[in-house]
Amino acid sequence: MPSTNSIAVSAVTVPQAAEAPKAGSLVQRVVSALVLAGVGALSIEAGGVLFNSAVLLVASLLTWEWARLADRSAIRAAAAGASLFVVLAIGLTLSPFSLDFGLVAAVAVVWLAIGLLAAPSGRWIALGILYVGAWAVAAFWLRDDPMGGREAIFWLIAVCIATDTGAYFIGRGLRGPKLAPRLSPNKTWAGCVGGLLCAGAVGYVLAPYMRMSDALLLAAASVGVSVAAQAGDLLESAAKRRYGAKNSGSLIPGHGGLFDRFDSIIGATLAVAVACLFIGRSVILW
Repeated sequence: MPSTNSIAVSAVTVPQAAEAPKAGSLVQRVVSALVLAGVGALSIEAGGVLFNSAVLLVASLLTWEWARLADRSAIRAAAAGASLFVVLAIGLTLSPFSLDFGLVAAVAVVWLAIGLLAAPSGRWIALGILYVGAWAVAAFWLRDDPMGGREAIFWLIAVCIATDTGAYFIGRGLRGPKLAPRLSPNKTWAGCVGGLLCAGAVGYVLAPYMRMSDALLLAAASVGVSVAAQAGDLLESAAKRRYGAKNSGSLIPGHGGLFDRFDSIIGATLAVAVACLFIGRSVILW
């Protein structure tokens, strides 16, 4: 979870813009990345209340940013973020993660009703609450695994960083055909493949840390997670393109919005959680 899993290392992902950042912007990026990486790594390592609190805060801010893309009403955006925060906190207090997801789905239905009856943006907010809320529940659940929750979160974040870094440098170096020009004009097929290869390499190297004897299996799993991470990135790009926004927000100096840092992590976390449910065991037992 990541973050959070998220807050931490995702902040050090390489910028996706084609232009090199200016000196002042670069300093902001580095400082912000170091602060977020430190807070995120600490929360992942500690787990428990600290990690869950970090995820709660990030989820509410992500929902607020999502709502602001479609609705300039600060009141509705704040209400969206607060409503997800409340139901997630209630679910954590009552314990079962399935209940937590049920509460997320319920509040999403409420916002969907608002979208159908009153404010059209409610439908967009409902989608964001379901998406971000599912990520938060998945993060809670993965980190709570006593057999390897901490390792799983650090691994999936490392895969996201490797994916972003490989995609940026290899894509920028080789260029070539665009991956999805209507959604993200800077992404190329070369970058996509580069991200997959780097993710696989990181998975292979991290096998001992994950206590897995089959490094090739973890490398293959990392490639699959990289696909999900890139899908999450493209989904956020599509959301920004829909509403003509360059960034999801401006919460992080030098980086833009929180969603701009968490897009790939959300996709990766959801993919790992679904895989664990399908396989029926912890990541380190794959």
